[in-house]
Parts: sequence; C-alpha cells; structure tokens
Amino acid sequence: MGKCLKRDIWVLAGCWATVLTASTLITSASPLAAVSIGINRSVAPFTIGMFLIGAALISAYSAQIFTALGRAKGFGFGCALGLAGGVLGAIAMEVRAAWLIFIACFLIGTSQGLGQFYRFAATEICDEDERAPAVALVLSGGILAAFAGPEAAVGAQSFPWLGLNARYSGCFLLVAVANLINYALIACVRFAPVEAPDEKETPTPLREIFGKPDSICAVSVATFAHTSMVMLMSPLTLAMKDDGFPFRLTSLALELHFFSMYAPGIVGTGYLIKHIGPYAASGLGFVIFAICAVILAISQQLWNFILGMVFNGIAWNICFTSGTVLLTACYEKKDALRVQGINDLVIFGVAGAGSLASGYAYTAIGWDGLVYVVCGLMGLAGVFLAGSYRAASRRADGPEGSKIGSLSFTISPMTGGCPAPAGMVEPWGKSVSSTSSRSAV
Repeated sequence: MGKCLKRDIWVLAGCWATVLTASTLITSASPLAAVSIGINRSVAPFTIGMFLIGAALISAYSAQIFTALGRAKGFGFGCALGLAGGVLGAIAMEVRAAWLIFIACFLIGTSQGLGQFYRFAATEICDEDERAPAVALVLSGGILAAFAGPEAAVGAQSFPWLGLNARYSGCFLLVAVANLINYALIACVRFAPVEAPDEKETPTPLREIFGKPDSICAVSVATFAHTSMVMLMSPLTLAMKDDGFPFRLTSLALELHFFSMYAPGIVGTGYLIKHIGPYAASGLGFVIFAICAVILAISQQLWNFILGMVFNGIAWNICFTSGTVLLTACYEKKDALRVQGINDLVIFGVAGAGSLASGYAYTAIGWDGLVYVVCGLMGLAGVFLAGSYRAASRRADGPEGSKIGSLSFTISPMTGGCPAPAGMVEPWGKSVSSTSSRSAV
C-alpha cells in the first residue's frame, strides 16, 4: 500500500471483526436469552432494539468523543462499554433480571456505535489514492464475523465448567471477551491524530443540510432499508424456534443473512451504483426486498427462511450503501462528523423502534403478517423514492442544476460507497468525466 500502513490496516480489520462478532452474537442469542428468563415473547426482540438505540445515541456524540479522547482512547472507551455490557448480560441471565438484560444490550450497542468509525480511522492513515482498498480491507472483517458470531452463540449457550446456570450466560461472556481482544488490538494500531474543528470556520446549520430534498431522501432510504431488515431479523430466531427448527439451523440462517449483508459490498455494489446511480440502485434494492417478502411469505420451510433472509441482506446492502452515497454529496468536509452522527442517530433510532414493533407484530399477527407489514413499508419507501428521483431530475435539468449535481463524489467498487480516487458519478446515474469543485452550501 505504499505509504499506507498496511499492518495497521490489517489490525483495524481485526478490530472491526471483533465488533461485528459481538454484534452478530447478540443478534443470534439475545431474543432467545430474554425468553429463557421469562420475558414476554412480544418484548424479547427489543433486546436488539436496545442494542440499536445504544448505537444511535452514541453516534450523536461520536464527534465530541473522538475530538476529546482521540481515536485510540475513543475506541478503547467503546470497548469498555462493550465489556461492561457483556458482564452485565451474564449477570442478568444468572439472576434472571429482565431489566438488566436490556441495559446490557444497550451498552453493547454503544460499543458497536463507536466501532462503526474504524473504517474512517483507516482512511486517516493512508494517502488519498489508497483509501478505497484500505476501507475494503477493514470491512472485509465483517465476513469473518458473519460466521464467528452465530457459531460462538451455538458453542457458548452454556459453560458448565464455569458453574453458570443460565443457558445463554456464556454468550454474553463471549461478548466481553471479544471486547477485550478488540482493546488489545487497538493498542497495536498507530492512529492518526484527530484534528479539532477550525474555530474560524462557521459550520453549516444542520437545518440547511437536512432540509434539502436530496438529504431527506438519502437518510430516508437508509432508514427504511435498515428498519425493514431489522424488523425481519429481530424475531427470526423466535419464528424458527416456533416452527421446530433447532438453534443450529437458526444460526445457519443468520450466518448466511449476515454474509449477504457484507459480501455484496466487496464484489459488486460499488460497480452497480457507479453505473446506474444511487437512485436507481435504491429502487433495485426495494425490488429485492419485495422478492425477499414473497419468499418468506410462501411457506415457513427452512429454505424459505434461509433464501429469504439472504435476499434481505442483499437488499439492505444495496439500499444502505446507496443512501450513504447520496448523503456524502450533501455536505462539506467541515460538517462531516456532525452529519454522519445525526444520520446514524436517525437510522439506528428508528430501527430500534422497528425492532420493538416487530416483536408485538409477530405476537399479534404472526410471521406472515409481519412480512406483509414490512412489504407495505417497502412499498411506501418505493413511492417516496420515485418522487425524490423526479424532483432530483427536475433540478438537474433546471437553469442552475441540482445542488447535488455540482458536488462531485466517487465510489469504490470494492467498498460500495466509500471514497475512491476515480469513477465519478452523479446520484441519478449520469457520469461526469472530470473532477468538479464543491459548490458553496
């Protein structure tokens, strides 16, 4: 990688893998763990909701945390939160404290929220033309975590040699272990110093940034996609258990779902968005969501669960990446940390509420009913996207052009939405041949 510190990039990939391992482990085990200590089945999926809310709230303060502590101590603080969450979760299982398990999942979620910034840390220790492969390498840790988390959940349902009584206490202890490993890896990385904001620069008002139709569409697409994915994923373990599938097969369905969430970003999402644009790619993602719903609604056989959740993961990857690409053209560098934090706050906050709603919906109307609800949500998102696309096209053809049209940005075929040195594209799919300057906001 030339001047890019390849060793540090590999270590950051390991850090990201440990973060996502804890995430996939909690997703696999926490709803079942909640039910096992007497929590109502309609509320049990909200363990994942609390995880997402924790990630949302910490995202709102991420800029302040990293500015005050720096990257190393900021990530270390996240590990400490995840460690505390894992230990509290194990205690909650042992003493059968329902309220404590939700607090534990919340703390683990805050660790996940700060861990999301490993990909940005990778770009800070590389030359500009080496950022795309660096980010791709860091994100590749997600593929390992897709299998490591659920498999760990299967193997750690109980640790009798530790004298634990509850079936899922070991799962939370492994979350704590993952955060300890993460902390040890952080100590091996030479992070770039975090630059404090220039006091002479006046930040753009958030109302102005998020008041633009393109910003609204970008946040909405990513939020619709993440919420729809979470609403199907949260009660999945309960639905499969109710249909008589063992935890091993439930974990297999989740493993392939997680794999489909990250693999497309490495092999093709970037190329897709580069050639057809984020708006069209988002539309394709919504179509794939509809295919997912059809497969899940046909029957509740093993192949329906597995194939449906694979399509769910692919659709999420395309829509979430497309929303990210749209958003990157809506703000200037000085506003990046604030806008990214608010964006994640909205996405994870709404998804957390969706997780809670999915539990009640599954209890009230069953799995098929929940699938129809998500399908309706995707239909609403498709109508919203079509209207936004027409508005963007009219602005692009107007006398002054679209504001986004004058903001050049690039995407990486390897990372599906991260900055890359070449391959300019406008949000509605019209490519530009040369780098254009960012107009004033």
